[in-house]
Amino acid sequence: MEYSIVDVNSLKVKLILIMLALGFIYALLYLYLTTTIPYNLTIKKQKDIFFRRVLFFVGVFSLFSAEIFYVGDFLVNSWRARMNEDDLSTIVSSLMKFILPACAASLVVFVLTFWLCSKYLRTFFGYKPWTVFVSKGKKFGLF
Repeated sequence: MEYSIVDVNSLKVKLILIMLALGFIYALLYLYLTTTIPYNLTIKKQKDIFFRRVLFFVGVFSLFSAEIFYVGDFLVNSWRARMNEDDLSTIVSSLMKFILPACAASLVVFVLTFWLCSKYLRTFFGYKPWTVFVSKGKKFGLF
């Protein structure tokens, strides 16, 4: 099958679904990784909470960089071989412009999945993932 200019929307739907699924999988992976950091129950040194927050933001950054530099480029290049030669530049430029909004949607899915799982599954995971967002009554330790 050869893709033409009318197939751009179907390629965009495939791209967004792949990136949203990747955001969900990354959220579950980093949720598990935050549960593996042991508690440090000293009052002055809460390094465990700091490490969990750093791990959360590393997950956000790694998801964004993986989608921008690898997934988007890989998908567009793999679809390039099946594109109509006449519409090649139009289709590729349209897909490349769509990668950034798809990454933003995927990051929202990552944060929401992480937040929902850490909030509502505290009975299974404990409070470890929830301390990424709230500790000592402060959101992210600031407010």
